Amino acid sequence: MLTISFLINLGVLVSIVPASLRDTDTMLAAYGPASPARGIVVAVFITVMALCFVGLVTIALGLPLAREIGLMILPAQVLYKGLTAVTVGTSNPVVRANLAIAAFHIVTWATLFY
Repeated sequence: MLTISFLINLGVLVSIVPASLRDTDTMLAAYGPASPARGIVVAVFITVMALCFVGLVTIALGLPLAREIGLMILPAQVLYKGLTAVTVGTSNPVVRANLAIAAFHIVTWATLFY
């Protein structure tokens, strides 16, 4: 489950981060025009991407650090993804995708305790 959660994050973010650096119609609709706020969001995305990459490497090497990364990053993601429904509303497709990913991460996070 943890590997899948890390792969989901990387799969989404590897496409979102480069796109976020351009003002395409899709990015403008989803995140608005280039701004300091969008840059901050991209920085958070890059951080999550880096942690997930490190997590996958530790899984591949058989190191226990992946579990700790999961225990740290997944609840943070669930919280910020869930809060977007409150701060943005649920009509935005990015928010709906975030909620779906958060639901998967909740299940993954729960498995880390067993």
